[in-house]
Amino acid sequence: MSHICRGLIQRRYNGGLMTAPLMAGIAGRLITKAGAGLPARTRWGIYIGSNAATLPLIFVALAAGKRVRPLLPIALSPQTYSK
Repeated sequence: MSHICRGLIQRRYNGGLMTAPLMAGIAGRLITKAGAGLPARTRWGIYIGSNAATLPLIFVALAAGKRVRPLLPIALSPQTYSK
């Protein structure tokens, strides 16, 4: 949901907008199959909890990207391709 909300707020495409929901769907399907013997409430808790647990990692990766991007050569910079 964070990718979809970010896209709506910024009114532009952002990386992961298409792949994040796909990956979340796949993860949900795997959790459903793996936890077939668990109550539905427990499966939902695992699904939501595991997605929430990834948020700090996403924020760290975004912060690292902002610091590394200025160090990249111009040829590797996305602005080169957007002109």
